[in-house]
Amino acid sequence: MGAGQGRSAAGLNLFIRTYSAFLGPIFAILIVDYFFIRKQTLNLEKLYDPEGPIRASIWPR
Repeated sequence: MGAGQGRSAAGLNLFIRTYSAFLGPIFAILIVDYFFIRKQTLNLEKLYDPEGPIRASIWPR
């Protein structure tokens, strides 16, 4: 591995750590808000039902 590849890998590693430091807390806030504060649930049967409430966005006609 050349010197340029080592710096590139280190830069990518720093980017991923920095990115995840911001996204981790945001994701946690979204999950807590959805499941615990608003008390929403996911109905997987309706999610994949071709005649369900979100049929236009998943199943082509």
